[in-house]
Amino acid sequence: MKKEHRKPDLPFALLHNFIIFSMLKANPEFSPENFEVPDIDVKVSMLPVGDDKKKWHLYLSLDVREGADPKTYPYFFNMIMFGIFYAPVYPAIESEETRKEFHKILYVNGSSILYSAAREHIRTFTATGPYRPFILPTTQFLPEDAEAALQKTD
Repeated sequence: MKKEHRKPDLPFALLHNFIIFSMLKANPEFSPENFEVPDIDVKVSMLPVGDDKKKWHLYLSLDVREGADPKTYPYFFNMIMFGIFYAPVYPAIESEETRKEFHKILYVNGSSILYSAAREHIRTFTATGPYRPFILPTTQFLPEDAEAALQKTD
């Protein structure tokens, strides 16, 4: 008997994502025996689009600057990922508390989706570089950071 596949009832869906900006440069001073995972500056902003706010834009910025000991990390990079998310449930949300919960869900999950895409992009590009492929370290997007990432449109 064939099992029926049912789409889950999700509060949002990724429509499209792409890289707005990407810069990657091999670090000629890197020494593999001194490798340390670099500090990566990760910033997220999210913005509702349109009067009904069914679409949301998320921007994820990743940056490794030339500032730490250059012998410890193989690549300098800067990237901005962009995602468009469709949230048909948002206009029906009436309470402010429920809207804040939605913001948290979108922030945590949407940011994680974009970070995963950025990780794959960086790994792919560095795989043909002079050093081993670089994989972005695991990070955590916390629900309590959602309101700070929310860009107001009023």
